[in-house]
Amino acid sequence: MKIIAYIAFLSIHFTVISQKKWNVTLIVTDTDSTREVIKSYATKDTSGVRDYVAKKLFSIRKKNHPLAGIEQVERDTINKKLIYYLYKGPLFEKLTIRVLSEQKQLIKRVPGINERLLAQVELSSVEIAEVQLKLLQYLENNGYPFAKVYFTDIQLDTHSPSAQLKIETGPEVKWHTIHLKGDPKIRKSFIQTYLGIREGDLYSEKLFRQITSKIDQLVYLNNEQTPQIAFSSEGAELYLYLKNSPSSSANGILGIQPNEAGKVTFTGDIQLRLMNLLKSGEQMDLSWKSLQAGTQQLDIGINYPFLFKSNFGVEGNFHLYKRDSSFLEIQAQAGIRYYIGKGSFIRGFYRYEGSNVLSGADNNPNFSTSETVRTNFYGIGIIRKKVDYLPNPTRGLNLESNISFGMRKAFPIDSTDIVRQTNATTYKFDLAIEYFIPLGKRHTIRVANLSRFYIADTIYVNEQIRFGGLNTQRGFDEESLFATTFSRFTLEYRFLLDKNSHLFAFFDQSIYENTSRNYYKDTPSGFGAGLAFGTKVGTFSISYALGSQFGNPIQLRDGKIHFGYVAFF
Repeated sequence: MKIIAYIAFLSIHFTVISQKKWNVTLIVTDTDSTREVIKSYATKDTSGVRDYVAKKLFSIRKKNHPLAGIEQVERDTINKKLIYYLYKGPLFEKLTIRVLSEQKQLIKRVPGINERLLAQVELSSVEIAEVQLKLLQYLENNGYPFAKVYFTDIQLDTHSPSAQLKIETGPEVKWHTIHLKGDPKIRKSFIQTYLGIREGDLYSEKLFRQITSKIDQLVYLNNEQTPQIAFSSEGAELYLYLKNSPSSSANGILGIQPNEAGKVTFTGDIQLRLMNLLKSGEQMDLSWKSLQAGTQQLDIGINYPFLFKSNFGVEGNFHLYKRDSSFLEIQAQAGIRYYIGKGSFIRGFYRYEGSNVLSGADNNPNFSTSETVRTNFYGIGIIRKKVDYLPNPTRGLNLESNISFGMRKAFPIDSTDIVRQTNATTYKFDLAIEYFIPLGKRHTIRVANLSRFYIADTIYVNEQIRFGGLNTQRGFDEESLFATTFSRFTLEYRFLLDKNSHLFAFFDQSIYENTSRNYYKDTPSGFGAGLAFGTKVGTFSISYALGSQFGNPIQLRDGKIHFGYVAFF
């Protein structure tokens, strides 16, 4: 019967109400029985009321009312009214807390609280409020959602006021069943690992509060309504209302042009991304580019998270780049990801990089100093995605960074046509970060940086970093700039038209150097404006940009139009 009583009480806080709005009122009672309405509002969803009341109590306790608590809760289901009566309690600047011996073992487990010091010194109202909050949060996150922390046996001695700390844990509760509503295309095992909520684990209020924001980080799932919890004698049953969202995409352009020999060649940029086809959150990318005559690029990548229901996942990618008849570049990477929560992964990887000089390199002045190289890299990295809405974010952070070192073998040919072998240690560092700052409901500032560093005693021209174009430096042709080290900074203003569309104006500023042949450096910049327009079947984007390099003036005739269309399915 005791657990039933607890469940009945908690249902006031956790039941999610549909359709008609509830009126929630918070009333504070003073020591002289004076009552004051401090908050009254309407809501369809009462799941956040409990958290709101806890914050109000914490605020009152910090203002020299450490004994404040919930005096009474009235719930009128017919008229949809919910009234909290909060007792402010007497005014104290300091208070001595008495702790029962049987509760000291529990307090020892709570981070940030010293159970010996707690019972030996007078605490201010702020310190007492923090102690109560830490105790309650620890219990709620470790299997005791019905826990209460309050004071009894209050001694109102004006010289040394004190109170007995009382902790009621209530029954231990575990996650019993997770119900997926809405027929989402996702495996329950993925949801359990991703949310950190596994059937049979102890209940955690913190993990429950994080559900909505975590689901928002998945492009292939949407929250149809707020998660719900039903408590029973068997444990907590979690109801998730999820809706599938088109996330796989295909985009690109394809063209035909004649070459110098009069033959027809294909050019284009085609990208295919397949998401969650196996209902396990996996991702596969396929990209083919041929933007210049005789030059082609192929990229294949795969990422499979939460292998065998663990926090570990696997990833791999393959890259092939052929620069006319000058050189052929091949890269292959295999790695392991570990999910550390809050949209973050750490990774460890091995990557092979090879570049083979082809017969036409000597006839191309830009790549005449190329050399055949082989490098085995070992590295670590971190990935973090924490934004409010991935397709068109207004606030949050995206971050990906990798650092690796490798042993490179080069095979230069000397004047007597003898192939030599030279060994060297090389280092690479990559950083891609973007931060979204909201300025009201429709205005957002995007601040971003993209940096790539390659460090070696000698860098050959076929090892250069290629950048320029839509994703690396707007205002320039794709991969028209070459560097051994570069960093690009972006400042972008966005005006949101709707959830998936925005107008934008931007400024890109790069700084780079090239040590592969004759040393030089530059600070190219680009600026412009554009539109990203989202529809039910895809997103269309177009931008116009002007660029300048080596201190040359901006020429309107050199403006670049970058456009694309991403179709979702």
